[in-house]
Amino acid sequence: MADQQQLVTPQINASCFDLLIIEIVPLALRVINETTANAGAAGAVNDDDVYYKIEQFGFKLGRNLAEIFTRERERFQNQLDVMKFICKELWPLIFKKQIDNLKTNHRGTYVLIDSNFTFCSKMSTNQSAQNTVKQAMPYLWFPMGIIRGTLSALGVEASLSFESNHLPNVSFNIHTTR
Repeated sequence: MADQQQLVTPQINASCFDLLIIEIVPLALRVINETTANAGAAGAVNDDDVYYKIEQFGFKLGRNLAEIFTRERERFQNQLDVMKFICKELWPLIFKKQIDNLKTNHRGTYVLIDSNFTFCSKMSTNQSAQNTVKQAMPYLWFPMGIIRGTLSALGVEASLSFESNHLPNVSFNIHTTR
């Protein structure tokens, strides 16, 4: 019977994940607008509130994915092993490719470089590269949340930021706390 069982590779459906990413920013805006309307407040939506909501969606997903995909493996020995897990195992499950480059200063700072980030490769506008990056920012908060949630589930507390001078090249900067 065991010979007949096939190995099942965990995968995340790319189309469903694309649709989730496309809808996550409008969803966050709707939730924040409803919350402020119910509280009786009026005015423009604060970018910090949108950032927090989108990043929290990603954080919860990253935390859950880390718990699922590391359930039957030994604990990681150090932070670098955790980063390698994100780059070589988790990233391909979510984005169908490994991180292109991982850099570290061996003092708690890591840079994950994806030179053709899947979601950003599909974004385009008739505007300058700087305006395109600005419009893409809310969509990059979600993967930042995924990374932070994964790190948190694996015992690494960190702050994240990203840089992109020209999409789809994106660098995620991770600063861990000891």
